[in-house]
Parts: sequence; structure tokens; C-alpha cells
Amino acid sequence: MMPRNVVCLALDLGNSLEPEHISNIEIVAKNLEDFNNRFQTDFYLFYDTDGYTFEIPEQFIINDLLNWFVEGIGKLLAFSYSPTRDNYFDLNSYLNDRNLIIKYPKYKTMKNRILFLIVLFSTNSSYSQSNDTEAALYNVGFGGITGAIGAVINKKPDEKFGKVLLKGLWQGALGGYVTFESKRIIRHAWEEEDWKLYWASKFVNAAGNSIKENAANNRDFWEQWNLTVGFNRIEFHTKDEFKVQYKVMPISVIYTIDAFTRFKFDAKSSLNYGQFIFRRNDPAGNDYAYATAGYIAFNEAYLSQRSSFNQIIAHEIVHIYQGDDFFFINSFYHKPLKRIFENKETLRKIDSYIYYDFHLIPLRATYLIEANRADKYYDNYFEHEAGYYSNTLRSY
Repeated sequence: MMPRNVVCLALDLGNSLEPEHISNIEIVAKNLEDFNNRFQTDFYLFYDTDGYTFEIPEQFIINDLLNWFVEGIGKLLAFSYSPTRDNYFDLNSYLNDRNLIIKYPKYKTMKNRILFLIVLFSTNSSYSQSNDTEAALYNVGFGGITGAIGAVINKKPDEKFGKVLLKGLWQGALGGYVTFESKRIIRHAWEEEDWKLYWASKFVNAAGNSIKENAANNRDFWEQWNLTVGFNRIEFHTKDEFKVQYKVMPISVIYTIDAFTRFKFDAKSSLNYGQFIFRRNDPAGNDYAYATAGYIAFNEAYLSQRSSFNQIIAHEIVHIYQGDDFFFINSFYHKPLKRIFENKETLRKIDSYIYYDFHLIPLRATYLIEANRADKYYDNYFEHEAGYYSNTLRSY
């Protein structure tokens, strides 16, 4: 069934269409449908199979808005068929190129521009129909939205709202893409059973989260780089002068102390995988492993019955990364804490060595909401994502 917003005259003559014509029509029709919805119009186009061109009907010929859309069809199709269409930087370059020539009054509203670019991002990327694409879109979108919200919350009085919003949006999106790549490295790490890849993934993930944190705190993306291992956080400040600062995450400290009292610490695995790892033997337990604030715990009673140790470690590391995805929450209380400690010297000194890992609270709440919503265990988004990168997805 052909879309109603693209009319192909060849079909009226009883001809059948080649696959490339069908693909061209589907791509343009999907974008035109969103375009019409966005601007409350009812445009349609003619498609010429001889010239592979889209033409404007006579009644719309002088419409500047539709002319802008048609002028970009060539680049839209070229990008959609490009083998690098899922590459974030190529996609960003394409969107920026189209954004630069937006010159119509209705398009200049920030809301329409951002919404149209996000929809264009989604519709073009969806043609690959790959799980990696969907995962990338989630991480990029999540990073962009949270970066923008945090940046606005931490906006300085003399800064322009729109500039701060867009800065947080693109920096957060960039950090989200880097985070996505760190999770992809995990897939190769467990397949090759290579500790170096686990550490590479950890450093890439730390870079992605640092960029997202900088975005949410309304900083330039390069100003501060953070690395966490268990309850330990090391900050590298690079704006005015290079400085290294160590901080402790209190909630993770409490959980880790509890783990030391109940489980056996696996120093070798912790060193290999860059995470605090504990082992326990609990035949009555119903889990193979779990990740929580600051550490991962394995149940040795079940390890031999399921996937390889590397698959399970990869699954749980992704859960650790999911927790770090929520670091943006901590940017929301940046201003209130600053006001509280401003005139209290002792509290300010103590605060300089603490990173409040309050993000773990909404993380847990979101996980429980997902678990309650899901019909099956892996319908929970957090479990599905972890299972996807570690090849531990199951049908239950």
C-alpha cells in the first residue's frame, strides 16, 4: 500500500515499481508525514520514476516551506542509503547542514527546530532496524535530554536560556553516544575474554559520563573528567589548571562495607574487570549475580548452571553503567548544596571529599517501576539492555 502523501504516476498507468523506487517513496513519505504534522500542513508530492525525482504539485509551487523540504530530499536520500548513517558524527553533520539553511519564520522557533531535528534523527536511523541503532538512539536521546534539563537548572543569571539549552542538549547527546560505545566494547570483551577490553570499556564509559555530567552542570564538555571504581571517585579538573581530586561516595561505601562483612572479596577479578567483585555461595538464593551500589556479587552455587562467567560479568557491568547513566541527577542539587555550605568552613571542607551518590535512589525507583510494568523478566528495559550486550537474553 502506497502512502497517501506521495503520488506515483507510474502506478496510475498500471506499472509495477522497482524496489529502489519503493524505498525512495517510503523514506520521503515518512519524513513528509512528520513535516505535515509538525507544521499543520497537508502537502503531498509527485514521484517520477524516470528521473527518480520528487515534484511539487502546481498548487504548492510557491510555498517556501515545502520548497525547503524538497530541496533537502537529495541529501535525505543520500544520507539514508549511506553505510555510515548510524555514525553519530555523520548524522550530526547532516542535521547541522540542513539546520543552517532553515530560514523560514515558523522554523525559527526553537521548539519546532529541536523537535523536527529529533524526529528526523529517529526516522532516518530507524531504517537500519538494528538493535544497536535503537540502543544508540536511547543513549544519545537520554544524554541529550538530561544534559539540557541539567544545564538549564544550573544556568547563570546572565546566560541566555536558548544557548544554555542547546549546549546542554548537544553535549549530553555526545556523551550519550560515547556511553553507548562503551557498552558495545563490553560485548567484545566477554567474547574475547580480554581484561584489557573491560578496562577500555570502563575508561570510555567514564569519558561519556563525564561529558554528560559537564553538560548537566552547564560546563564545557572538557572541563572535568571523572573515574569511579566501587565507592571511589577520582576527578580530573582541566579548566584553569590541572588538578586531581579524590572523593568518596557515601551510599556506595555503606553497601560495600556490608558486602565485606557477608561475602568473599575477589581481588583478582576486581583487578581484571575494574569493579569491586564479591563471591557468595547461596544455594537457596534465586539469582546468579547482582550489581548494586559500588559492587557486583556472584552466587557460586549457580554459576556452573548458566552462561559463562564472562557473560555474567558483562551483564552486571552494564548494570553498573546504567547506574552511572543517572549521574545527571546529582547536578540538580548542585546549587542548593553550594548555598548550604557557603558560609560553613568545616562543612565545606568535608564536602570537598564527598560525592553524594543520590542518583542511586531514582535509579532503583526506576528499575522497580520497570520490573512492575514488565510481563517477563527481560521486558524490563534495564535487564533487556544488559542481556543484549552480554548475550544473556532469555524468553522468560
